[in-house]
Amino acid sequence: MHKDRTEPRVKLDVRLVLRWVDEGGNPRSSHGQVEDISDRGVGVRAYEPIKVGTKLEVRTPMGSYSGTVVWSRLDGEECLLGIKRDLPEKPQSEKS
Repeated sequence: MHKDRTEPRVKLDVRLVLRWVDEGGNPRSSHGQVEDISDRGVGVRAYEPIKVGTKLEVRTPMGSYSGTVVWSRLDGEECLLGIKRDLPEKPQSEKS
């Protein structure tokens, strides 16, 4: 496990679609590959750069979820992304 990670990740090679709204308010989408995944995050290889802080939807054959780009770096013509998955909201009865 990478020294900065708080939980183990599972290596995967799964295609995905990323959807987000750019700074101009335009809907965007890009294809990519899941590289690894955990309960709270996913490493992605995308076909275009996406800025840190961008909220997006990740769609895979295993399901869809939302998250935020927490790191981004170019790798040749592709972009490696670290995405922190949004946690589901607790029901009203569980909120304190």
